[in-house]
Formats: sequence, C-alpha cells, structure tokens
Amino acid sequence: MLYSYEEIKIQNINLAKRPFSFSFPEFDQKLFDSISSIGLANPPIILPACVNSTDKQKKNTNKFYVVSGLRRILACKKLGIKTLPCSIIKENTWDCEKFILLSLKINLSHREFNDIEKANLFKLLKESGIPQKKIIRKYMPYLNLEKSRKIYEDIISLYSLDTVSKMRIIEWKLPLNISAVLARYQKSDRAAVMKIAEILKPGINRLKEIIMFLEEIALIQKCSILDIIKQYLVSMVKNSTICRKERTEMVRQKLKGLRYPQLARMERKWNKCIKELHLPQDIKIIPPLSFEGKKIKLEISFSNKDTLSRSLSKFNGTLMSGSLVELINLVNAK
Repeated sequence: MLYSYEEIKIQNINLAKRPFSFSFPEFDQKLFDSISSIGLANPPIILPACVNSTDKQKKNTNKFYVVSGLRRILACKKLGIKTLPCSIIKENTWDCEKFILLSLKINLSHREFNDIEKANLFKLLKESGIPQKKIIRKYMPYLNLEKSRKIYEDIISLYSLDTVSKMRIIEWKLPLNISAVLARYQKSDRAAVMKIAEILKPGINRLKEIIMFLEEIALIQKCSILDIIKQYLVSMVKNSTICRKERTEMVRQKLKGLRYPQLARMERKWNKCIKELHLPQDIKIIPPLSFEGKKIKLEISFSNKDTLSRSLSKFNGTLMSGSLVELINLVNAK
C-alpha cells in the first residue's frame, strides 16, 4: 500500500465518522502525557474521504477518515495542536474491509484488545457487509479467539452497553462470561448489580455467584433483579460499619437463603449446634455436601500423639451432648 506524508489540519480530519476505528476508551491518558512531553512519535494513517464513492460529489473533498491513530489525533486536538504529520493512503477504490484489516494489524502489532474493542471491531465488520461466518473464521483467530459462534455472539452483545458499563468491564477486567450476562440485563438491573460490585469489590468468583443467585431468585419470584436488590440487599451493602468482605458474605448468604430456603434453614440449625458444642479449633464436624447424604465427617488436626490424645479426650466429652445428637438427627431426618 502506497502512502504520501503531509502536514494535515486536524479540522480537515473527519472525527465524527469513524468507519475503521474501534478503540475504546478513545482517550488514553498515558498517550496524552507522552505526546505532551515528547510530541507525536508516529504519524496517524488517514484516507481521503473522496475515495468513498458517496463522497465524490461533495464540494469539500479535502476531508479525511482515520484508518489508524484516532487516539493520537484526539490527544493532539486536546493539546491544542492544529496540524500534524500524517501518512495518507494513496488509494482509488473504497474497500472498507481492507482498511479495517489494516487498522487491526497495526494495532495488534503493539497492544492487545479489550473485549469492548473486539465488540466494536465485529460491529464494524458486520456493518461493512462481512458475513458472520467470515468474521468467525478469519478475524477471531487474529484476536486469539476460538472460532466459536457463541463467543462471537457474547462479544458483539457488549457493543450495545452504555459507556459506564463498558468502562467498568475494562477497569474490573471482567471475564467475557460475566460481561455477556450483564449485557443481557435491562439497564436498571445491570446498573444495580454494578453498583453492588463497585461498593463491595467482590472477587470474580463471588461476583459470578451473586449474579447467578440474583438471576435465579428473580426468575422464581417473577420480578426484576433490581427489585430483589432493593428489597433485600441495599441496607447491608451500604452498611459502612461492616468491612466489605463481611458485607459480601452477608449478601451471599442472604441470596443463598432466598434461593435455597430449606438448605439455609438446615445450615442455620447446624451452625447453632456446632456453636453449642464448644469444640476446639483442631476439631471440625462437617455435614454432607448440601446436606445430601447421611454421613457426617469428623476432622481432627494434630501434630503429634499427645495433641491427638488431648483432642480425642475433648471430643469424647461431647459424645453425650444433646447438640451432637441434634446434628445427627438433622442429617438423618432428610
């Protein structure tokens, strides 16, 4: 591909129409600081708008489209720079896919894309008339993605998200499976879930579990996720007198109890009995997983024969305890 190099006025670059750009977010503070300190190191690549057949009849033919370098141009504009050196593609035919692919390869040479940029890329290709099968077969491997229709659909679903949600997905480095679930939500539901995540900052696994519980409870109670959050979670989430970790566990337990009320009741009874036994830390009595089964597990930690003997002696004193009998009956009553 041939280029010419010229000083171009930023006002002559069409920044409203971006047929080849998929960067998100568009403002990059590190890039801005770099250009502010040392100037523009790499000239953007632009394409004369008149190459597009729909623009040929327009009087103003000195406009350009950005092929690569949108963030650099926006940073220069914010710095008050009026003109900048650009590489101008010398092309007589409008081949949208060709220029998108050029932009893709240039960007991949120095960075990885976030999921929102992947969604923007797929949307550009789709709007350019590229069939879904071709995007999956040809372009997903460029991004080190499996050639999967499900992954394609999950990624492109992120395109319709509001800007705040997109920023949170990037900042929190949410995995695609969680982001795609949030993209399916009503805006009010999504905002409520993200507010919980913003306040509590749970780990990915905890957030995934909270989302799963919320979805299932909303389905069972035939209401919105926002309704569940307003009714049961707002006060505990906003209780700043309790640390975030404890509040997260409170939210988890509350949702688990709403989703599995019978299991929650059994767990409460079990924990009450365990507390009444006053067992030392090196002895644990563990119920069957989800109380499915009849066998209770006894776990004793020890470092030598003497500590084991003392632990067994202490446990022997609990054998006739009513609380221990209640534990056994709790499991066997199922």
